[in-house]
Amino acid sequence: IAPSTTVSLGESLSVYGQIKLNADKIARAGPRFGGIVRDTRKSLGDSVQAGEVVALVETNQSLVTIEVKAPIAGVIVERDATAGETVVDGAMLYTIADLSMVWVELNVPKRDQSRVKVGQSVVIHADDGGEAATGKISWISPISQMEAQTVTARVVLANPVGRWRPGLFVKAQIALTEKLVDVSVKESGIQSLNDFTVVFSQHGELYQARPLELGCRGGGFIEVLKGLEAGERYVVDNSFLVKADIGKSGASHDH
Repeated sequence: IAPSTTVSLGESLSVYGQIKLNADKIARAGPRFGGIVRDTRKSLGDSVQAGEVVALVETNQSLVTIEVKAPIAGVIVERDATAGETVVDGAMLYTIADLSMVWVELNVPKRDQSRVKVGQSVVIHADDGGEAATGKISWISPISQMEAQTVTARVVLANPVGRWRPGLFVKAQIALTEKLVDVSVKESGIQSLNDFTVVFSQHGELYQARPLELGCRGGGFIEVLKGLEAGERYVVDNSFLVKADIGKSGASHDH
């Protein structure tokens, strides 16, 4: 038994996606002039601080050894540096990504593309048993992916402890619509009786079938337009048992 309640109902769209590097948080480290790489100090996956020396290069022109420094703090995600090799002017030795903010790229099916908008709220789930994250759609690609016939919707997601690793597949719910309703009941309490959609309201030990006019639904709840007042108590679970009793003995039953 539970009271009818005021809830926020919304229609959501379930989609799949993947965590990606935030392209706005990527930098590359390399020497301005070509020469011989004398030392490489970082490997894939290593953390670096902004200004930290990651390699030493002896230039071809002056034979001076210069320090190659990380332009930002982050993690080494690509390395193209080997001690003893010769590199050209402007060669990129390391790619560094700041993983404190990542992109979630969601694949929206063609049939749903018109309903997905920038600014809509998104709940993101991983299969690691951790809590879901929330964000908003910040960008939608103007170009569809030819093979899958999907469009990419992007969420910029805070990642302070590094849980959302690039490459991780995720599932997400995009909130398409949202509406605050004054009276709602759980879908589990709804039954069909004599061609009416009803819930069974509680009056002491008495249960009564209440025909309802219903509106929108979402999250396991349904809006009640007519037939039940806010706060009235009704059968939420096992309502089919009450329906069976009413079917035997009439419109209401002292149970």
